[in-house]
Amino acid sequence: MGKRDTRFSYVNPIAMARARGPRSNDGPTIQDYLSRPRPSWEELKQLKEQKSKKGSSSLAAWEEQMNEKFKEDLKKHRDKVQASQEGQGSRSSSQSHKKKKEKKKSKKKKKARSPSHSSPSSCDSSPDSDSEVEEEKREQPQRRHKKRKKEKKKKHRSEPGTDGSTDDDDKALDSSRSDKKSKKRKRKRTKTSEGSEDESDTDRSSRELASASSSSRHKKKRKRDKHKKGKRRKEDKNSDTSDA
Repeated sequence: MGKRDTRFSYVNPIAMARARGPRSNDGPTIQDYLSRPRPSWEELKQLKEQKSKKGSSSLAAWEEQMNEKFKEDLKKHRDKVQASQEGQGSRSSSQSHKKKKEKKKSKKKKKARSPSHSSPSSCDSSPDSDSEVEEEKREQPQRRHKKRKKEKKKKHRSEPGTDGSTDDDDKALDSSRSDKKSKKRKRKRTKTSEGSEDESDTDRSSRELASASSSSRHKKKRKRDKHKKGKRRKEDKNSDTSDA
């Protein structure tokens, strides 16, 4: 069995292409793609603005449908709001009118109470003054009642029996105050004595701790000194033996 022949003839590709001839233009070339017409920067900006203004068409259609559905409800709500606003405006105007009337009445009452307008001719001249006179007549018994109460209180204070009772009450109050003060002083003294005892205890404990620490330090020093002395003696002995 011989080897299979795997050789093939070499053909120059450029010569083959020349032999085939020119190609037919099936599609656009690279030059055509590069030289295509393009929009300018200003035209692009205008296109973007138009898109942002328009928005989505489906959303706009849905909004129109919803507006048509709820037009009547919106009208009713609007009417209610307008009516409430009008009512508030009328209420505020009526309240301001009432306040003005009350101010005028109060001014007239003050004038009627003054001595210049207390003559019978002025009272008979207007119906407002008649009403004021009636009010004054009603107030008179109340004033008299208040005056009687004040007079009774003054008499009760001026009586001799009451003075004795008031003196006894004052003495009782003074004694109770003095007792309270003495109790407070005793409490303060007890507190100060307890505080001093606590301080003395703390001082004792601190002194004991200080003495214990100082004694422990002295013991440690003694031990160190003994250890050093023992080392020196050993060194001296070793040196003597080496010399010998």
